[in-house]
Amino acid sequence: ASDVYKRQVLDLGRQHFAFTPTEIAELFATHYRCPLPPEHLAAIAERTEGWIIALQLFGQQLQQGVRVEALLESLPDSLQKAFIYLTEEVLAKHPPAVREFFMQTAVLRRLSPSLCDRLVQRRDSAALLAYLEEHGLFTVRLGETEYRYHHLVCELLRARLRQHPARWHALHRRAALLWEESDPEEALYHWLEAGEPAAA
Repeated sequence: ASDVYKRQVLDLGRQHFAFTPTEIAELFATHYRCPLPPEHLAAIAERTEGWIIALQLFGQQLQQGVRVEALLESLPDSLQKAFIYLTEEVLAKHPPAVREFFMQTAVLRRLSPSLCDRLVQRRDSAALLAYLEEHGLFTVRLGETEYRYHHLVCELLRARLRQHPARWHALHRRAALLWEESDPEEALYHWLEAGEPAAA
C-alpha cells in the first residue's frame, strides 16, 4: 500500500470527528471544487456516515472524473482496496480477539451482547462491543444494548468474508437460527445469505 494511505491511517477510527452534512457540502464545494446537489450530498453522507477518510477518497475519485452516481452504486476496485487496507491498518493496532470478533460479527445487521455471545460462542461480547465503541472502531449505538457497524466498513468486511464460503454460510446459518423466534425478518435475511432459502 502507498505511503499516502499510511499517513491517512493516523486519522482513521476516530468517528467522533465525523463531518456533519453541512461540512460535507463545504468540503466538496471548496476543497475538491465539486459542488453537488443536495440529493447526492445526502447519499454520500449516508454512505460514509461522515467518515473523514472515506470522504477524502470519494473527493479524490470525483476529481479524477468518476461520476458520483457510479461511486454510490458500486465502489471502484481501487477504492475498495483503499478502504480495506485502511480498515485493516486500524484493526491491526488492536488485540487479535477484537479483530476476530469484529470480522465474525460483521454478518449481523444489528448486534447485542447476548446475540454476539451466541453467534461466536463467547462470554465477553459486552466488553468487546464497549471496547469497539470506546475506541471509535466503526460502531454505532442504536439503543441501550444494541449496536450496528459502520455501513461502508461492514460492506467491505462482508465482501472479505464471502471469499471464505464455508465460514460465511456457517455464520449466517447460526445467525438465522438465533433470530428465528424474535425477528423472522432478520432470520429470513440470514437464511438467504446462507444460501438456504428453503429453510426460511
